[in-house]
Amino acid sequence: MTPTGNNFAAINGNPTKAVDSATDQSSLTRSVRAKTLAITSGKGGVGKSNIATNLAIVLAQKGYKVCIFDADTNLANVNILMGLTPHYSIEHLLNGAKTLEEVMITGPAKVKIIPAASGIADNNELDDEQKSRLISALETLEREFDYLIVDTAAGINNNVTRFLRSVQSILLVISTEPTSLTDAFALLRILKRSGHNKTVHVLVNMAINFGNGIEVFKRFDGAVKKYLKLPLHFIGYITDDIAVKDSVRYQCPVVLYRPDSLASRCFINIEKGLTTYLKNQSNTASFSSFWKETLNIEADNIHLQQVTELSENKESLTNNARERALNYLNATELTPQDNLTIILKLIQKLPELMSSDISIDGETKTRISEAINKLQSIAALESSLELNDQFGAMVDRLTSAGTSLEHQLDELTISLKQLTE
Repeated sequence: MTPTGNNFAAINGNPTKAVDSATDQSSLTRSVRAKTLAITSGKGGVGKSNIATNLAIVLAQKGYKVCIFDADTNLANVNILMGLTPHYSIEHLLNGAKTLEEVMITGPAKVKIIPAASGIADNNELDDEQKSRLISALETLEREFDYLIVDTAAGINNNVTRFLRSVQSILLVISTEPTSLTDAFALLRILKRSGHNKTVHVLVNMAINFGNGIEVFKRFDGAVKKYLKLPLHFIGYITDDIAVKDSVRYQCPVVLYRPDSLASRCFINIEKGLTTYLKNQSNTASFSSFWKETLNIEADNIHLQQVTELSENKESLTNNARERALNYLNATELTPQDNLTIILKLIQKLPELMSSDISIDGETKTRISEAINKLQSIAALESSLELNDQFGAMVDRLTSAGTSLEHQLDELTISLKQLTE
């Protein structure tokens, strides 16, 4: 079937007439934070991005404000499925070249898309200004949207599991193929090891009918309960509909291309079940808070590693890494308990760095000098504490010895009295 009329508008990334006439429910009471949902799969080729795209549109047609994080930058399927070409990515936001509004692109039904959202998880070495921009953007999205849908990459790499841990709910897509089930099981096993124990929603894609979808889910659920003991919830199925394949070819999501198709009805049913489930769930998890904490922890780990390298005078330590190490030394409340060995090494190495042939500007030398003074104060404090401890131990030993001697003298006096009587 060739799209006609309004379908061509949808192919070009514009909402169809039917979408524009959707009831405006901007006055709907929304929670303080957006509902966050990650759509994931153990392997590629199971229709994950297609489901993310169509589900987002159905939610938008119901009047919700929806934003998709396209965290699968290797394929960027969300853009392709909607017939969109993004000009900017999250890197432009982090570098301050573009605002959040400029980075986002608008798809059918006014769904917003953030291209290259996986950059959130990729950037372990963000400076303070970039981290501030990122967290501010995420906080804005939490306030402005009802739903944030994360389309993760397929598989079990670290970026995928980070996104899965950052959201309120997970929608795991499986198909009837055995490899889809085994790879999805492997993903849940990794997730369980990371401490996840909440219910995971499961959607069976390309099922023959409802009975086939339930059968596949029960087989998968049985293995997960037996070996992983993770709770699963069957959210629904998408039928193996030729209309879906045609919609992909025409870059027009099936709920717009063929709203009367069996697959479109499946998406509508899934949206009803999902919104009902999430509505009854308290939204205590904050998407922005998770990434703020994660970035700070990783930044600390990076700085500590660089400080250690600096203390060992590693040649691999670049000027930029040395700069971050100095920032960490001057800004962090270090104590002798952190690692006195590293502190003492740094006291030796930093003056060597200043007197070496390496080109260092005056400001950096000043900061190195400040770091040396700080480290020397810490070391002096440690020495003072150590001396106090040694002195205290000596006093204790002398007191103990004196007390013991007094007891011995008392006993001797009593014995002498007994002898003279």
